[in-house]
Amino acid sequence: MTDIKATDTEVMRVSEGNASTALDVADTTPITNLLARRRSGKNVRKQRSSNVRLTAIVVVGSLFLACVTTSPLRSAAATKQKSTVRTQRASTSPTTIPATPTTVATPTTTVPIGKPVLAFAPLTSCPNEEAAISRWPLRTRVAQLVAIGADGRGLMAAQRLVGEQHIGGLLVRSAPASASRISADLAALRNLEGALPTSFSVDEEGGRVQVLRSIVGSFPSARKLAASSPSKVAKLVSEHHKKVRALGFDMILGPVLDVTSSNVGVIGDRSFGGDPMLVGVLGSAYAAGVRDAGMTPVIKHFPGHGGGVGDTHVGRVSTPSIDALRLSDEIPFRMAMADGPTAVMIGHLEVPGLTGETPSTLSLAAISFELRTVLGFDGLVVTDSLSMGAVTSRWNAPSAAVEAIAAGADVALFVTISERDAIGVIDALEYAVSVGRIAESQLNRSVVRIVRSKNLDPCAIDPAVLEQQIASAELAYRSSR
Repeated sequence: MTDIKATDTEVMRVSEGNASTALDVADTTPITNLLARRRSGKNVRKQRSSNVRLTAIVVVGSLFLACVTTSPLRSAAATKQKSTVRTQRASTSPTTIPATPTTVATPTTTVPIGKPVLAFAPLTSCPNEEAAISRWPLRTRVAQLVAIGADGRGLMAAQRLVGEQHIGGLLVRSAPASASRISADLAALRNLEGALPTSFSVDEEGGRVQVLRSIVGSFPSARKLAASSPSKVAKLVSEHHKKVRALGFDMILGPVLDVTSSNVGVIGDRSFGGDPMLVGVLGSAYAAGVRDAGMTPVIKHFPGHGGGVGDTHVGRVSTPSIDALRLSDEIPFRMAMADGPTAVMIGHLEVPGLTGETPSTLSLAAISFELRTVLGFDGLVVTDSLSMGAVTSRWNAPSAAVEAIAAGADVALFVTISERDAIGVIDALEYAVSVGRIAESQLNRSVVRIVRSKNLDPCAIDPAVLEQQIASAELAYRSSR
Protein backbone atom coordinates (compact mmCIF):
# COMPACT_ATOMS: atom_id res chain seq x y z
CA MET A 1 0.00 0.00 0.00
CA THR A 2 1.10 3.58 -0.51
CA ASP A 3 2.33 5.45 2.55
CA ILE A 4 1.52 9.12 2.88
CA LYS A 5 4.90 10.28 4.13
CA ALA A 6 5.30 12.30 7.30
CA THR A 7 7.04 15.60 7.58
CA ASP A 8 9.44 16.37 10.43
CA THR A 9 6.71 18.06 12.45
CA GLU A 10 2.93 17.98 12.40
CA VAL A 11 2.78 21.74 11.91
CA MET A 12 5.06 23.47 9.45
CA ARG A 13 7.10 26.09 11.23
CA VAL A 14 9.25 28.44 9.20
CA SER A 15 10.97 31.73 9.89
CA GLU A 16 8.61 34.61 9.26
CA GLY A 17 11.16 36.82 7.55
CA ASN A 18 9.93 40.01 5.95
CA ALA A 19 6.16 39.94 5.65
CA SER A 20 5.04 41.14 2.25
CA THR A 21 1.81 42.53 3.71
CA ALA A 22 2.30 45.88 5.44
CA LEU A 23 0.24 46.81 8.47
CA ASP A 24 -1.00 50.36 8.29
CA VAL A 25 -1.20 51.19 11.98
CA ALA A 26 -1.47 54.97 11.67
CA ASP A 27 -4.94 54.97 10.10
CA THR A 28 -6.49 52.46 12.50
CA THR A 29 -8.80 52.97 15.46
CA PRO A 30 -6.86 52.40 18.68
CA ILE A 31 -7.73 48.93 19.84
CA THR A 32 -7.70 50.01 23.47
CA ASN A 33 -10.54 52.45 22.81
CA LEU A 34 -12.52 49.78 21.01
CA LEU A 35 -12.13 47.35 23.89
CA ALA A 36 -13.02 50.04 26.38
CA ARG A 37 -16.27 50.74 24.56
CA ARG A 38 -17.02 47.02 24.45
CA ARG A 39 -16.56 46.81 28.20
CA SER A 40 -18.72 49.86 29.00
CA GLY A 41 -22.41 50.70 29.10
CA LYS A 42 -24.77 47.94 28.10
CA ASN A 43 -21.97 45.46 27.69
CA VAL A 44 -21.25 45.72 31.41
CA ARG A 45 -24.83 44.80 32.23
CA LYS A 46 -24.70 41.97 29.72
CA GLN A 47 -21.48 40.73 31.28
CA ARG A 48 -23.10 40.75 34.74
CA SER A 49 -25.93 38.66 33.35
CA SER A 50 -23.40 36.40 31.68
CA ASN A 51 -21.52 36.01 34.95
CA VAL A 52 -24.69 34.88 36.70
CA ARG A 53 -25.32 32.38 33.91
CA LEU A 54 -21.72 31.21 34.02
CA THR A 55 -21.98 30.63 37.78
CA ALA A 56 -25.02 28.42 37.20
CA ILE A 57 -23.18 26.60 34.43
CA VAL A 58 -20.20 25.97 36.70
CA VAL A 59 -22.46 24.50 39.39
CA VAL A 60 -24.26 22.29 36.88
CA GLY A 61 -20.96 21.32 35.32
CA SER A 62 -19.50 20.33 38.67
CA LEU A 63 -22.50 18.13 39.40
CA PHE A 64 -22.30 16.57 35.92
CA LEU A 65 -18.60 15.81 36.24
CA ALA A 66 -19.05 14.45 39.74
CA CYS A 67 -21.69 12.05 38.44
CA VAL A 68 -19.49 11.05 35.50
CA THR A 69 -16.41 10.36 37.57
CA THR A 70 -17.77 8.96 40.85
CA SER A 71 -21.06 7.15 40.33
CA PRO A 72 -20.70 3.45 41.24
CA LEU A 73 -23.72 2.62 39.11
CA ARG A 74 -22.06 4.23 36.09
CA SER A 75 -18.79 2.45 36.82
CA ALA A 76 -20.52 -0.91 37.05
CA ALA A 77 -22.54 -0.26 33.91
CA ALA A 78 -19.47 0.91 32.02
CA THR A 79 -17.54 -2.21 33.12
CA LYS A 80 -20.37 -4.50 32.02
CA GLN A 81 -20.74 -2.69 28.69
CA LYS A 82 -17.01 -2.85 28.00
CA SER A 83 -16.99 -6.58 28.76
CA THR A 84 -19.92 -7.19 26.40
CA VAL A 85 -18.40 -5.14 23.59
CA ARG A 86 -15.04 -6.90 23.95
CA THR A 87 -16.80 -10.28 23.65
CA GLN A 88 -18.63 -9.13 20.53
CA ARG A 89 -15.46 -7.76 19.00
CA ALA A 90 -13.52 -10.95 19.70
CA SER A 91 -16.05 -13.03 17.81
CA THR A 92 -17.27 -10.77 15.00
CA SER A 93 -15.14 -7.68 14.55
CA PRO A 94 -13.28 -7.26 11.24
CA THR A 95 -11.10 -4.60 12.87
CA THR A 96 -10.29 -4.64 16.57
CA ILE A 97 -10.82 -1.40 18.46
CA PRO A 98 -8.26 -1.56 21.28
CA ALA A 99 -9.33 -0.74 24.80
CA THR A 100 -8.48 2.80 25.86
CA PRO A 101 -6.87 3.93 29.13
CA THR A 102 -9.80 6.11 30.15
CA THR A 103 -13.54 5.59 29.79
CA VAL A 104 -15.92 8.51 30.25
CA ALA A 105 -19.51 7.57 31.00
CA THR A 106 -22.20 8.99 28.75
CA PRO A 107 -24.56 11.36 30.62
CA THR A 108 -28.15 10.18 30.80
CA THR A 109 -29.54 13.71 30.61
CA THR A 110 -28.59 16.91 28.83
CA VAL A 111 -28.56 20.32 30.44
CA PRO A 112 -30.41 22.85 28.24
CA ILE A 113 -28.23 25.91 28.71
CA GLY A 114 -28.37 28.79 26.26
CA LYS A 115 -29.42 28.92 22.63
CA PRO A 116 -27.58 26.58 20.23
CA VAL A 117 -25.09 28.33 17.96
CA LEU A 118 -25.52 26.90 14.47
CA ALA A 119 -22.30 27.16 12.47
CA PHE A 120 -23.95 26.56 9.12
CA ALA A 121 -27.59 27.04 8.17
CA PRO A 122 -29.55 24.05 6.81
CA LEU A 123 -30.50 24.05 3.14
CA THR A 124 -34.21 24.80 2.81
CA SER A 125 -34.60 22.39 -0.11
CA CYS A 126 -33.94 19.45 2.22
CA PRO A 127 -36.66 19.38 4.92
CA ASN A 128 -35.14 16.51 6.92
CA GLU A 129 -31.39 16.23 6.50
CA GLU A 130 -30.86 13.48 9.07
CA ALA A 131 -33.54 11.30 7.50
CA ALA A 132 -31.97 11.74 4.07
CA ILE A 133 -28.48 10.94 5.38
CA SER A 134 -29.71 7.89 7.30
CA ARG A 135 -30.43 6.24 3.92
CA TRP A 136 -26.80 6.53 2.86
CA PRO A 137 -24.57 3.45 3.21
CA LEU A 138 -22.98 3.24 6.66
CA ARG A 139 -19.51 3.04 5.11
CA THR A 140 -20.06 6.29 3.23
CA ARG A 141 -21.22 8.11 6.35
CA VAL A 142 -18.33 7.04 8.59
CA ALA A 143 -15.75 7.85 5.87
CA GLN A 144 -16.97 11.45 5.98
CA LEU A 145 -15.77 11.63 9.61
CA VAL A 146 -12.13 11.05 8.60
CA ALA A 147 -9.63 13.67 7.41
CA ILE A 148 -5.99 12.92 6.60
CA GLY A 149 -2.86 14.90 5.74
CA ALA A 150 -0.74 14.67 2.62
CA ASP A 151 2.47 16.31 1.41
CA GLY A 152 2.02 19.26 -0.92
CA ARG A 153 4.39 17.65 -3.43
CA GLY A 154 2.68 14.27 -3.26
CA LEU A 155 -1.07 14.83 -3.02
CA MET A 156 -1.90 12.12 -5.51
CA ALA A 157 -0.72 9.55 -2.97
CA ALA A 158 -4.11 10.14 -1.36
CA GLN A 159 -6.12 9.49 -4.52
CA ARG A 160 -7.44 6.08 -3.42
CA LEU A 161 -8.62 7.42 -0.07
CA VAL A 162 -10.34 10.31 -1.84
CA GLY A 163 -11.63 8.54 -4.94
CA GLU A 164 -12.50 5.11 -3.53
CA GLN A 165 -12.99 5.49 0.22
CA HIS A 166 -14.51 8.99 -0.05
CA ILE A 167 -12.86 10.40 3.07
CA GLY A 168 -14.34 13.65 4.32
CA GLY A 169 -11.24 15.86 4.32
CA LEU A 170 -7.67 16.26 3.08
CA LEU A 171 -5.14 18.58 4.75
CA VAL A 172 -2.17 19.80 2.72
CA ARG A 173 0.52 19.70 5.39
CA SER A 174 3.63 20.89 3.52
CA ALA A 175 4.59 23.31 0.77
CA PRO A 176 3.68 22.36 -2.81
CA ALA A 177 6.08 22.78 -5.71
CA SER A 178 4.12 25.57 -7.39
CA ALA A 179 0.72 27.20 -7.64
CA SER A 180 -0.02 25.45 -10.93
CA ARG A 181 0.95 22.04 -9.50
CA ILE A 182 -1.19 22.32 -6.35
CA SER A 183 -4.17 23.63 -8.35
CA ALA A 184 -3.87 20.78 -10.83
CA ASP A 185 -3.57 18.16 -8.08
CA LEU A 186 -6.58 19.48 -6.16
CA ALA A 187 -8.60 19.62 -9.38
CA ALA A 188 -7.61 16.04 -10.19
CA LEU A 189 -8.66 14.86 -6.74
CA ARG A 190 -11.98 16.66 -7.08
CA ASN A 191 -12.64 14.72 -10.27
CA LEU A 192 -12.30 11.49 -8.25
CA GLU A 193 -14.82 12.48 -5.59
CA GLY A 194 -18.11 11.28 -7.04
CA ALA A 195 -21.25 12.35 -5.20
CA LEU A 196 -19.55 13.50 -1.98
CA PRO A 197 -16.75 16.06 -2.33
CA THR A 198 -13.71 16.03 -0.06
CA SER A 199 -12.93 19.22 1.85
CA PHE A 200 -9.41 20.58 1.19
CA SER A 201 -7.81 22.43 4.09
CA VAL A 202 -4.46 23.99 4.96
CA ASP A 203 -2.62 25.56 7.91
CA GLU A 204 -2.26 29.12 6.68
CA GLU A 205 -2.39 31.15 9.90
CA GLY A 206 0.46 33.51 9.07
CA GLY A 207 3.84 33.98 10.70
CA ARG A 208 5.69 30.74 11.39
CA VAL A 209 2.69 28.54 10.52
CA GLN A 210 2.14 29.20 6.84
CA VAL A 211 2.30 26.21 4.53
CA LEU A 212 1.66 28.19 1.33
CA ARG A 213 4.18 30.99 1.93
CA SER A 214 6.18 30.17 -1.20
CA ILE A 215 3.00 30.19 -3.31
CA VAL A 216 0.86 33.08 -2.02
CA GLY A 217 3.45 35.21 -0.21
CA SER A 218 4.20 35.98 3.43
CA PHE A 219 1.50 36.94 5.90
CA PRO A 220 1.98 38.44 9.38
CA SER A 221 1.63 36.46 12.58
CA ALA A 222 -1.37 37.04 14.82
CA ARG A 223 0.84 38.98 17.24
CA LYS A 224 1.81 41.42 14.48
CA LEU A 225 -1.79 41.70 13.28
CA ALA A 226 -2.75 42.73 16.82
CA ALA A 227 -1.23 46.16 16.12
CA SER A 228 -4.04 46.88 13.66
CA SER A 229 -7.78 47.42 13.93
CA PRO A 230 -10.37 44.63 13.53
CA SER A 231 -11.54 46.04 10.18
CA LYS A 232 -7.97 46.14 8.90
CA VAL A 233 -7.34 42.58 10.10
CA ALA A 234 -10.47 41.34 8.30
CA LYS A 235 -9.41 43.14 5.10
CA LEU A 236 -5.85 41.80 5.16
CA VAL A 237 -7.01 38.25 5.90
CA SER A 238 -9.62 38.37 3.14
CA GLU A 239 -7.12 39.62 0.55
CA HIS A 240 -4.54 36.99 1.45
CA HIS A 241 -6.92 34.05 1.69
CA LYS A 242 -8.64 34.82 -1.58
CA LYS A 243 -5.34 33.73 -3.15
CA VAL A 244 -5.57 30.51 -1.12
CA ARG A 245 -9.16 29.96 -2.21
CA ALA A 246 -8.15 30.42 -5.86
CA LEU A 247 -5.86 27.39 -5.55
CA GLY A 248 -8.83 25.17 -4.67
CA PHE A 249 -8.94 25.16 -0.86
CA ASP A 250 -12.16 25.54 1.11
CA MET A 251 -11.09 25.41 4.77
CA ILE A 252 -8.44 27.25 6.82
CA LEU A 253 -7.20 25.78 10.11
CA GLY A 254 -7.18 29.12 11.88
CA PRO A 255 -7.30 31.56 13.53
CA VAL A 256 -5.61 30.63 16.80
CA LEU A 257 -7.75 31.93 19.69
CA ASP A 258 -5.43 30.83 22.48
CA VAL A 259 -4.72 33.52 25.07
CA THR A 260 -1.06 34.19 25.91
CA SER A 261 1.25 37.20 26.08
CA SER A 262 4.35 35.06 25.54
CA ASN A 263 6.25 35.25 22.28
CA VAL A 264 7.82 31.82 22.66
CA GLY A 265 6.57 28.25 22.86
CA VAL A 266 4.28 26.24 20.62
CA ILE A 267 1.64 29.02 20.70
CA GLY A 268 3.65 32.19 21.34
CA ASP A 269 3.17 34.77 18.58
CA ARG A 270 0.48 32.63 16.96
CA SER A 271 -1.78 34.22 19.59
CA PHE A 272 -3.13 37.77 19.29
CA GLY A 273 -2.12 38.41 22.90
CA GLY A 274 -2.86 37.94 26.58
CA ASP A 275 -6.15 39.88 26.76
CA PRO A 276 -9.12 37.54 26.14
CA MET A 277 -11.26 40.38 24.79
CA LEU A 278 -8.54 41.50 22.38
CA VAL A 279 -8.09 37.92 21.17
CA GLY A 280 -11.86 37.58 20.76
CA VAL A 281 -12.25 40.81 18.79
CA LEU A 282 -9.33 40.22 16.45
CA GLY A 283 -9.95 36.48 16.17
CA SER A 284 -13.54 37.19 15.11
CA ALA A 285 -12.24 39.68 12.53
CA TYR A 286 -9.78 37.11 11.20
CA ALA A 287 -12.54 34.49 10.90
CA ALA A 288 -14.74 37.04 9.10
CA GLY A 289 -11.92 37.63 6.60
CA VAL A 290 -11.65 33.89 5.91
CA ARG A 291 -15.40 33.69 5.32
CA ASP A 292 -15.23 36.70 3.01
CA ALA A 293 -12.59 34.82 1.01
CA GLY A 294 -15.09 31.99 0.53
CA MET A 295 -13.71 29.47 3.00
CA THR A 296 -14.56 28.03 6.41
CA PRO A 297 -12.47 29.22 9.38
CA VAL A 298 -11.56 26.68 12.07
CA ILE A 299 -10.94 28.45 15.40
CA LYS A 300 -8.46 26.66 17.67
CA HIS A 301 -7.43 25.16 20.15
CA PHE A 302 -10.51 24.79 22.38
CA PRO A 303 -10.75 25.01 25.38
CA GLY A 304 -7.52 27.04 25.32
CA HIS A 305 -3.83 26.14 24.88
CA GLY A 306 -2.39 29.50 25.92
CA GLY A 307 -1.82 28.61 29.56
CA GLY A 308 -0.83 25.01 28.86
CA VAL A 309 2.59 23.68 29.74
CA GLY A 310 4.28 21.67 27.00
CA ASP A 311 3.69 20.84 23.34
CA THR A 312 0.94 18.42 22.31
CA HIS A 313 2.92 17.55 19.17
CA VAL A 314 5.34 15.59 21.35
CA GLY A 315 3.54 14.83 24.61
CA ARG A 316 0.84 15.49 27.16
CA VAL A 317 -0.18 19.05 28.07
CA SER A 318 -2.14 20.20 31.11
CA THR A 319 -3.90 23.58 31.31
CA PRO A 320 -5.18 25.68 34.20
CA SER A 321 -8.45 24.48 35.77
CA ILE A 322 -11.75 24.63 33.91
CA ASP A 323 -12.88 27.40 36.28
CA ALA A 324 -9.91 29.50 35.17
CA LEU A 325 -10.46 28.72 31.47
CA ARG A 326 -14.11 29.77 31.65
CA LEU A 327 -13.12 33.18 32.96
CA SER A 328 -10.39 33.75 30.37
CA ASP A 329 -9.45 31.29 27.61
CA GLU A 330 -13.00 30.39 26.56
CA ILE A 331 -14.01 34.03 26.08
CA PRO A 332 -12.51 34.40 22.55
CA PHE A 333 -14.23 31.20 21.44
CA ARG A 334 -17.62 32.41 22.69
CA MET A 335 -17.12 35.71 20.86
CA ALA A 336 -16.04 34.15 17.56
CA MET A 337 -18.84 31.56 17.59
CA ALA A 338 -21.41 34.29 18.16
CA ASP A 339 -19.93 36.48 15.41
CA GLY A 340 -20.49 34.16 12.44
CA PRO A 341 -20.34 30.62 11.06
CA THR A 342 -17.19 28.78 12.06
CA ALA A 343 -15.85 25.34 12.91
CA VAL A 344 -13.97 24.57 16.14
CA MET A 345 -10.77 22.57 16.57
CA ILE A 346 -10.33 20.73 19.88
CA GLY A 347 -6.81 20.62 21.35
CA HIS A 348 -5.22 17.64 23.11
CA LEU A 349 -5.46 19.46 26.42
CA GLU A 350 -5.91 17.85 29.82
CA VAL A 351 -8.08 20.21 31.87
CA PRO A 352 -8.23 19.80 35.67
CA GLY A 353 -11.81 19.66 36.86
CA LEU A 354 -13.11 18.73 33.40
CA THR A 355 -11.22 15.99 31.55
CA GLY A 356 -8.90 14.55 34.19
CA GLU A 357 -6.00 12.84 32.40
CA THR A 358 -7.90 12.43 29.14
CA PRO A 359 -7.07 14.89 26.33
CA SER A 360 -10.00 17.14 25.41
CA THR A 361 -10.09 15.64 21.90
CA LEU A 362 -11.23 12.32 23.39
CA SER A 363 -13.27 13.73 26.26
CA LEU A 364 -17.05 13.58 26.44
CA ALA A 365 -16.95 16.25 29.15
CA ALA A 366 -14.92 18.65 26.99
CA ILE A 367 -16.84 18.27 23.72
CA SER A 368 -20.40 17.12 24.43
CA PHE A 369 -20.72 18.97 27.73
CA GLU A 370 -18.44 22.02 27.79
CA LEU A 371 -18.53 22.97 24.11
CA ARG A 372 -21.90 21.66 22.97
CA THR A 373 -24.01 22.11 26.13
CA VAL A 374 -22.39 24.89 28.13
CA LEU A 375 -21.37 27.09 25.21
CA GLY A 376 -24.29 25.93 23.05
CA PHE A 377 -22.18 25.25 19.95
CA ASP A 378 -23.86 22.99 17.40
CA GLY A 379 -21.42 23.49 14.56
CA LEU A 380 -18.61 21.40 13.09
CA VAL A 381 -16.03 20.09 15.59
CA VAL A 382 -12.65 18.93 14.29
CA THR A 383 -9.96 17.24 16.38
CA ASP A 384 -6.39 18.42 16.36
CA SER A 385 -4.26 15.79 14.66
CA LEU A 386 -4.73 12.44 16.36
CA SER A 387 -1.25 11.47 15.13
CA MET A 388 0.36 13.87 17.60
CA GLY A 389 2.38 12.66 20.58
CA ALA A 390 -0.23 13.64 23.17
CA VAL A 391 -2.47 10.93 21.70
CA THR A 392 -0.19 8.34 20.12
CA SER A 393 1.62 7.74 23.40
CA ARG A 394 -1.57 6.07 24.71
CA TRP A 395 -3.93 5.34 21.79
CA ASN A 396 -3.51 3.82 18.35
CA ALA A 397 -5.23 5.39 15.33
CA PRO A 398 -8.48 3.33 15.23
CA SER A 399 -8.98 3.61 19.00
CA ALA A 400 -8.32 7.36 19.04
CA ALA A 401 -10.79 7.96 16.20
CA VAL A 402 -13.55 5.96 17.90
CA GLU A 403 -12.98 7.75 21.23
CA ALA A 404 -12.99 11.19 19.59
CA ILE A 405 -16.20 10.63 17.64
CA ALA A 406 -17.91 8.98 20.62
CA ALA A 407 -16.95 12.04 22.70
CA GLY A 408 -18.78 14.32 20.27
CA ALA A 409 -16.26 15.33 17.58
CA ASP A 410 -17.44 15.34 13.97
CA VAL A 411 -14.09 14.96 12.20
CA ALA A 412 -11.13 12.83 13.28
CA LEU A 413 -8.03 14.41 11.76
CA PHE A 414 -4.79 12.49 11.16
CA VAL A 415 -2.05 14.69 9.72
CA THR A 416 0.32 11.72 9.41
CA ILE A 417 -1.13 8.31 8.58
CA SER A 418 -0.59 5.54 6.03
CA GLU A 419 -3.27 4.57 3.52
CA ARG A 420 -3.67 1.17 5.19
CA ASP A 421 -4.09 2.71 8.65
CA ALA A 422 -6.58 5.27 7.33
CA ILE A 423 -8.71 2.46 5.93
CA GLY A 424 -8.37 0.74 9.33
CA VAL A 425 -9.75 3.88 10.98
CA ILE A 426 -12.80 3.81 8.69
CA ASP A 427 -13.23 0.10 9.46
CA ALA A 428 -13.09 0.78 13.20
CA LEU A 429 -15.64 3.61 13.02
CA GLU A 430 -17.98 1.48 10.91
CA TYR A 431 -17.77 -1.34 13.44
CA ALA A 432 -18.20 1.03 16.41
CA VAL A 433 -21.49 2.26 14.94
CA SER A 434 -22.66 -1.26 14.12
CA VAL A 435 -22.21 -2.40 17.76
CA GLY A 436 -23.63 0.78 19.32
CA ARG A 437 -20.34 2.21 20.64
CA ILE A 438 -21.22 5.28 18.56
CA ALA A 439 -24.95 5.95 18.24
CA GLU A 440 -26.19 6.04 14.67
CA SER A 441 -28.22 9.15 15.47
CA GLN A 442 -25.01 10.87 16.58
CA LEU A 443 -23.28 9.73 13.39
CA ASN A 444 -26.06 11.22 11.29
CA ARG A 445 -25.90 14.55 13.14
CA SER A 446 -22.15 14.70 12.53
CA VAL A 447 -22.60 14.01 8.82
CA VAL A 448 -25.27 16.75 8.69
CA ARG A 449 -22.73 19.23 10.06
CA ILE A 450 -20.11 18.05 7.57
CA VAL A 451 -22.36 18.33 4.52
CA ARG A 452 -23.57 21.76 5.65
CA SER A 453 -19.96 22.95 5.81
CA LYS A 454 -19.59 21.73 2.21
CA ASN A 455 -22.85 23.42 1.16
CA LEU A 456 -24.30 20.09 0.01
CA ASP A 457 -27.96 19.15 -0.23
CA PRO A 458 -28.26 15.59 1.18
CA CYS A 459 -31.74 15.23 -0.31
CA ALA A 460 -30.22 15.60 -3.80
CA ILE A 461 -27.75 12.72 -3.32
CA ASP A 462 -28.96 9.31 -4.51
CA PRO A 463 -28.13 6.54 -1.97
CA ALA A 464 -28.00 4.03 -4.84
CA VAL A 465 -25.10 5.95 -6.38
CA LEU A 466 -23.27 5.85 -3.06
CA GLU A 467 -23.88 2.10 -2.77
CA GLN A 468 -22.39 1.59 -6.23
CA GLN A 469 -19.33 3.66 -5.29
CA ILE A 470 -18.78 1.61 -2.13
CA ALA A 471 -19.02 -1.65 -4.11
CA SER A 472 -16.51 -0.36 -6.68
CA ALA A 473 -14.13 0.74 -3.92
CA GLU A 474 -14.28 -2.67 -2.22
CA LEU A 475 -13.62 -4.43 -5.51
CA ALA A 476 -10.63 -2.18 -6.27
CA TYR A 477 -9.25 -2.68 -2.75
CA ARG A 478 -9.51 -6.49 -2.91
CA SER A 479 -7.91 -6.63 -6.34
CA SER A 480 -4.91 -4.60 -5.11
CA ARG A 481 -4.09 -6.92 -2.20
